Amino acid sequence: MCWHKNSTGNCNLDPQLSAQNLTICAGSSVTLTASAPAVSYSWSTGSTASAVAITANTSTVVTLTAFGGAGNTCPASVSNSIATGAFLSISVNSSSSTVCSGRTVTLTASGAATQYSWSTGATSPVITVTPNSTTTYSVGGMSGMCFGGNSITINVLPSPTLSVAQSPSAVCSGKNLTVTTTGANTYTYILGGGSSTLNPIALIAPSVNSLTTVQFTIGGSGSNGCISAGIYTLAVNPNPTISLSASSPTVCVGSSVTLSASGADTYQWSGSGTSAANPYVYTANSAGVQQFTAVGTTTAGCTGTANISFTANNCNLVGLAAPGLSALHVFPNPFQNELHIEGSVGFVKVTNMLGQILLYEALHNGLTINTENWSKGPYTIQILGETHEVLQSSSVVKP
Repeated sequence: MCWHKNSTGNCNLDPQLSAQNLTICAGSSVTLTASAPAVSYSWSTGSTASAVAITANTSTVVTLTAFGGAGNTCPASVSNSIATGAFLSISVNSSSSTVCSGRTVTLTASGAATQYSWSTGATSPVITVTPNSTTTYSVGGMSGMCFGGNSITINVLPSPTLSVAQSPSAVCSGKNLTVTTTGANTYTYILGGGSSTLNPIALIAPSVNSLTTVQFTIGGSGSNGCISAGIYTLAVNPNPTISLSASSPTVCVGSSVTLSASGADTYQWSGSGTSAANPYVYTANSAGVQQFTAVGTTTAGCTGTANISFTANNCNLVGLAAPGLSALHVFPNPFQNELHIEGSVGFVKVTNMLGQILLYEALHNGLTINTENWSKGPYTIQILGETHEVLQSSSVVKP
């Protein structure tokens, strides 16, 4: 602001403002300041300070009157035009106004702004969001000194939460099972290249030789149209292979044989005798083939079956009803390193399972046979008369 006298001696002021002919955004503020001192000031806004803050919603003219003398004498005025820029209009659109939880939606801001700022922190005009519940998103746009904003609400529908159960809880190779899903209104099972909408669904586990996992997809649709899907993993346990053995393939009636099973965790024997023991010690009480079935069960509940048999013979040679024969006994049976024959009759013949003759000699008041070098297995003892005719034949066993 200049302050001088003219040729007539009057006081002339030449006030100046710090900013001239401004353009601001509607609703924004600008501060105008007188550039040189005066005795007093008067603004068209009513202020008397040397600086004034102007907030303009529309274009306006601000006038400053400066006084160079006391009592508001020697006035001089200056005016400043303030033009207001338009408030930026920002539009927000979405790819969908209502989505299911867990689904994505694209938001797009448009308008005259050159910069954007979303409530999510993103600064791109196009963003992708995944709301889990109904959410309002805000965006601000800026161009120069002008600013605008807008918001949009995305309604979120709950997606179904699926729960899956199977029966039985442990599944065995090649066995039946049932899968049941809850949490939705309708269901779809996709497995083995096909699909089914049955629920519960009956399935047959594949045949496996070791613990194997099988996966299939389950989808569920809620009453609001929202869909959830997931992959279900089914563990399939192998069935055990049961192996059986007997302590001897042939025993005498009244003797015991030990049956053993392997391949599982627990066993159940049936047939000529029943037991849950393993090994199972069975005493033969009748002659003939003794047959057994063993069912083995693993801790997973899977089962396997095997069969075994052995022969029980009547080994006691007593009371031979032939002329001139006395009572005969062969013992022990089964035997280990010695076999005793008591009685008096013609001849004794012993053969092994291959038909080889191990002993052929006369019997006089009993006989003790050293069997230490004999192999394990059944042997046939024949009692022969004086003319070597067979009077009786029976079997003994070396276990």
